[in-house]
Amino acid sequence: MSGSDLVTPEQRAAYWQALSDGDGPAAVHLALDLVDAGHGVVDILEDLVAPGQVELSAQWATNAWKIGRQHRAAGVSEEVVMALAARLEPTGDRGTAVVTSVDAGGFGVISRIVATALRAEGWWVHYLGYLGTAMPELHLSQLLEEVDPDVSVLSCSIPTGLRLARLLVEASRSVGVPVLAEGPGFGDDGRWGRLLGANGSAAGGRAALELLAGPKWPAGAEPVPPLGSPDDGSNRIQARRTEIIVSALDRLPSGWPTAPVRQRPPLVDVSELITYMVDYLTAALMVDDVSLYTDFISWASRVLTARGVDPIVIRGALSTTADTIWNLIGRSERTARFVGAAQRALGA
Repeated sequence: MSGSDLVTPEQRAAYWQALSDGDGPAAVHLALDLVDAGHGVVDILEDLVAPGQVELSAQWATNAWKIGRQHRAAGVSEEVVMALAARLEPTGDRGTAVVTSVDAGGFGVISRIVATALRAEGWWVHYLGYLGTAMPELHLSQLLEEVDPDVSVLSCSIPTGLRLARLLVEASRSVGVPVLAEGPGFGDDGRWGRLLGANGSAAGGRAALELLAGPKWPAGAEPVPPLGSPDDGSNRIQARRTEIIVSALDRLPSGWPTAPVRQRPPLVDVSELITYMVDYLTAALMVDDVSLYTDFISWASRVLTARGVDPIVIRGALSTTADTIWNLIGRSERTARFVGAAQRALGA
């Protein structure tokens, strides 16, 4: 773990040990001791908690940790963030923010970090978490009209949330509220967030605070213009998403006939792999960035290889998924180009 010079190597090591052990009380105690010693909450979040999240994800990716241990550590991180938030007495002097996560599953810590960082600097924050209900954009716009915030912060950890992010950008700007896109799911430089219509992007709580305090941050926002796209491939795949995933799974055994049985992942893992292949392709096509897809495919290959899975498995899954898409919605030049780039990234 890396961090600020204000946090000593010994403190970072102790915090990491607490995450590794699933020791919530120890991690909370350490973080609150730092507050008592005069450390700012934003510094603790950005220089201790956030790097811890990055490291625990790396431990899982390399198969050093199993998924249960990663989730346990993420739960400890969330305990720490909530304990820090409980120490705050936000005044609302800086303004009002609504913070929404576009990530389903266990990625809520990132959005809680930015929400707590805003509170620590005097913002009044309405934290919504993940609006994974029917018509989330309607629910968001209704709340925005009710509380009239200065900013709608959308937090995204992985690019599979980009489609929902676009809907929430539209909902926010339709009622005149500017949007800040935050988190690695919008790309290292936030470019996908800005492409989707966000008024600005930030890589973390500290960067978000700097952007909002700057002279260029708008007081309001016009409705977002239509999202330009070379074709409707993303929408066509999304419309038949479930059918594509189910059909690909039905066809999958023929995708890797030479893979040893012992190296085939359990069906539930194959289902997850196919789902991510479809969702990442949909996101990449939507923002017209082939690197989004090839980076995911390369990462997935490394993750499976670290678990002893023969590379033919992911090549077969990718080929079968592509063939299923061609069969169900037809073959387009752009989609074929994205899939071809992914296959080359695998050395296929």
